Amino acid sequence: MTPLSSQALAKRGPDVSQNPWFADWLMAGFSWSSWNVPRAARRRRGGFTLIELLVVIAIIAILAAMLLPALSRAKDQARRARCASNLRQLGIASTVYAMDNQEQVLHALSDSVQVALTPVTRAQSKTLGLLISSNSPSVWACPSLPDLPFYDNYNNYDQWAIGYQYFGGIATWNNPAGTFPSRSPVKLSTSQPHWVLAADMVMKINGAWGRTEAALGRKNWNNLPPHKAGSTALPSGGNELLVDGSVAWIKAAGMYYLHNWGGGWTSDRIAYFYQAPKDFDTRLAQASVLEGLKFRP
Repeated sequence: MTPLSSQALAKRGPDVSQNPWFADWLMAGFSWSSWNVPRAARRRRGGFTLIELLVVIAIIAILAAMLLPALSRAKDQARRARCASNLRQLGIASTVYAMDNQEQVLHALSDSVQVALTPVTRAQSKTLGLLISSNSPSVWACPSLPDLPFYDNYNNYDQWAIGYQYFGGIATWNNPAGTFPSRSPVKLSTSQPHWVLAADMVMKINGAWGRTEAALGRKNWNNLPPHKAGSTALPSGGNELLVDGSVAWIKAAGMYYLHNWGGGWTSDRIAYFYQAPKDFDTRLAQASVLEGLKFRP
């Protein structure tokens, strides 16, 4: 065999065949071709290129876009469940109170204002273990409304703003169609199981969804509506407590403007809830009248 020239040996690489570490190198996956690759190039093979990093970032962004809506829905479902639990506790306490008070339920402010209680009713609620205090969680408010309950002495009102619509003791409904005998519980013995005792505050304030009166020092309307449709200020719906103690979720589109202490569509407070119309006053039960009271986004 003709001996290789010095140039050929340089191209071929060092003769390591007799080196005791040669077998180990082969086991580790080294080859002549990789031996002759410059060291800088071999180091670059262990990192990521800019394009590869951008691809990874893009994949992460796509996965986040897919997962975030699902996580948001899960959080919303959890809030709804906690809200429904509060209403159930409120229903149990109302039944206990009525049993000791000649079937009378706790009354809303002035037997008309469904979003507030008097200090006297607050004290009565306390005897049932349902505490009402500012800056403190309470079953009298949806967990989505952390600023409620709230003592509201604006304009010397001397009232406790709560985080639900509460219809106990309201004997008359006022709405844009007129004034009607209510189908709200005053005494449990004269109430129907499907009547609404309390409901989420699906309310439009001062002509708009999500408007507040924080500038006046009032927290009554902060974070309304409690269950929003996606990232908008519109309501998706609300929980409702019936006299029979059950709680149901009602979509906003199925609600009516049945009662508000102001009454008309031009009122600063427009409140919605749903109640089966099967025993409404005959004037209110007319299809044309109910159609005019349907939810307006």
